[in-house]
Amino acid sequence: MLPPSEYLERELLEKRVKLALGSFQTPTGIMKFNCLNFVCRPEGFGVLGCHQLSKGMPYLKETVTAIVMLGHRNTSLMVCHRGRVSKFISSDLGFIQLVRKVMDKVAGQDETKLGKAIALSGENLEQAPLEQILRHTDPSMRSQELAQLIKGIKSAKKDYMVLISDWLAKSLPSEVKEIVLCGGTADYLGKQGWKWKKNYQVYWHTDLKYPSVLESMDLGNRMLDVWGLWQWHKERTF
Repeated sequence: MLPPSEYLERELLEKRVKLALGSFQTPTGIMKFNCLNFVCRPEGFGVLGCHQLSKGMPYLKETVTAIVMLGHRNTSLMVCHRGRVSKFISSDLGFIQLVRKVMDKVAGQDETKLGKAIALSGENLEQAPLEQILRHTDPSMRSQELAQLIKGIKSAKKDYMVLISDWLAKSLPSEVKEIVLCGGTADYLGKQGWKWKKNYQVYWHTDLKYPSVLESMDLGNRMLDVWGLWQWHKERTF
């Protein structure tokens, strides 16, 4: 599955994949394959497949569904119009934009370390991950720095959600009846604070669950798109 910016080059990717499969080195020796069937889908298609399996194809053919994939670098939107993808676009409004907004409000933070700490602190802003990146050693200064960091994250999160909401308000077709929010950033943002231009039915990651072997890997919802695509194709192949 590819995001909008790369999906246009899927034919080029197919050629490169087939060329690479012709002969490549592995730890156990050289392997050679002939690619008989190359399938490329837009990012979010697996989540759409999960939603279809959860609700049933007749249901999807009667409504217009938007899949919003909130990632680290980008946010993408795919609209399924009664069973067919009719719109597929992206923006640079990924989680990294929230991190950079926090950096504008606090001093001396590294983008990578800050982003990890914010993600680990979760929707409720648990203090332990944030304490790991504090710069000061003096207890009083650390307390002030932590308070400033938490204040900055709360403020940045509100600003970021306004940006996301505004982009969706401009991008969502008027026919859309329901929205499926997915991706790691959707987990972080949670269900509060969203501003919708109308009363959509909103889902988080659909209702399909991982098999136990994937649940045990503590992947969260990061593999849901891939798992959904596999399930979607399996239903039509086996």
